[in-house]
Amino acid sequence: MRRTLTRLFILVISCFILNLGCADKSLKTESPETQRNDDADGHLKLLEDRTFETPEAKKFGPFNIGQKRFFLTYHYVGPTTGALLEIKDQSGVSFFKEAHHISHDSLLDVEGAFKLEGRNGEGIIVYYDAGPNAPPCGPAFQIFSLARDSFKPLSTRISFCGHFEKLSEGAPDEIVMLPDGNILNVGVWSDSFGIRIPLKVDFQKMTITPSVSQGIFDIDIPYSVEPINTFSGHELTIYGAHSRNAKNVSIGAAEIHTIEFVKAYAEVQLTIVSESQLNIQLSNEWLKVKVNGHEGWVNGTNDYRLLGLPLY
Repeated sequence: MRRTLTRLFILVISCFILNLGCADKSLKTESPETQRNDDADGHLKLLEDRTFETPEAKKFGPFNIGQKRFFLTYHYVGPTTGALLEIKDQSGVSFFKEAHHISHDSLLDVEGAFKLEGRNGEGIIVYYDAGPNAPPCGPAFQIFSLARDSFKPLSTRISFCGHFEKLSEGAPDEIVMLPDGNILNVGVWSDSFGIRIPLKVDFQKMTITPSVSQGIFDIDIPYSVEPINTFSGHELTIYGAHSRNAKNVSIGAAEIHTIEFVKAYAEVQLTIVSESQLNIQLSNEWLKVKVNGHEGWVNGTNDYRLLGLPLY
């Protein structure tokens, strides 16, 4: 009997020690998400410490939002350490803080920050300059909105090849007014011409998305165009719709005399470039033109060249 109890006691002690070891391992094992958060917190702490060593920073504001005045600062520390973006109120309380990773061969800088006013809310829009990029690529932006006791981004940085639309006439220098209440227009470059893409900003849902996934948009061709009619034997094909299955007419290069650019068709989506960046991506672009009185759609580099459009 005594021998049996002794064996039982040893068995219980062994299981207890084994469970302690398993528990210890489970405590030490971290999920990838936890590890990423720890890395981000460590990078943020490093930047906060380094900002005291190099106190120069870009400062924007004040922005009057939600009965308070806020300032945005962007502190570039170094190519390997990165940069710190922070939004504080007038008393110095931080409402948003984010670390930016910057590699040796790239550059990320804040070009400007403005108050953004729309139909269903307000926030701060930040314009970035990222490089190196081949022109006309490079601009990026991000929108922040005050939600309860902190600022939150509506998305990660959104980049594109093109340019920002001109600010609304009559608006104060520090305020960007959204036309149509909640639409932010950006000019996205598509090989040979620009397309004005409307993005819907929703402060209530905290989202920014293309207003439509496909459609007909205004165009932007900021230069004079002359047809290249020296390509003997080449023809311009004009389709009755933005489809190669549509009826079409052909006009010889030497016969092109008058050109009018009307609209553009494109499919639009926000694609994920990285954890910190989205890109406005266009596909299946068509250009609506009127050539010698014939109105229709053209598509392809050869036709664009015949119309005198540059190719990038």
